[in-house]
Amino acid sequence: MITESQAKRLFGNTDIIGKIVKFENQFDFTITGIIKDQPFLHFKISALASLVSLEQIRYKGVLQEYDGWSYPTYLLLPDDANTKAYEIK
Repeated sequence: MITESQAKRLFGNTDIIGKIVKFENQFDFTITGIIKDQPFLHFKISALASLVSLEQIRYKGVLQEYDGWSYPTYLLLPDDANTKAYEIK
């Protein structure tokens, strides 16, 4: 999936679902969706890929390594959620 701004930069205003983009000039990814730009994240993104893609673009077994990798996790909570209770958990 790519962000709206990245989609516009790469393809203009055409329908891009199913189009191929190349990562690091060697790995093909098929665009499956467009996401809104996310200015509130703690890092800037222009695309998202599945976690299992790491084994394709890095090396087999990378997902079994637990040192040196960290995966931020985001939760979408209901508006009335007790966020303090989630933070404690």
